[in-house]
Amino acid sequence: MENKAKEILAKYNQTHIIKWLEQVDENTRKHIIDQVFDIDFEELKNLYETAKSKREKKECKIEPIKAIDVKKIKETDKENYIKIGNTILNENKFAVITMAGGQGTRLRA
Repeated sequence: MENKAKEILAKYNQTHIIKWLEQVDENTRKHIIDQVFDIDFEELKNLYETAKSKREKKECKIEPIKAIDVKKIKETDKENYIKIGNTILNENKFAVITMAGGQGTRLRA
């Protein structure tokens, strides 16, 4: 099991952990080896590559939004806004909003 963990670490250029494994007590070594098997190194590698790659910048339109008094929003409307927001996030889209001081706290943001 330890050899398999070392193979995984070597494959993903984590040999510094292998050196450290050889210096720790048995309980710590077992704990770290268990963690190695729990980590999806391939996914981490892909996330890293994606994060450091240059992305195409798209044109965007910045527009002011109407002010909303949170106290006047109906509960059904709040639920609808949450659904809309979740849909937008699931599509990897986003928006930026700047609020007057304290509004973030009042809106639970």
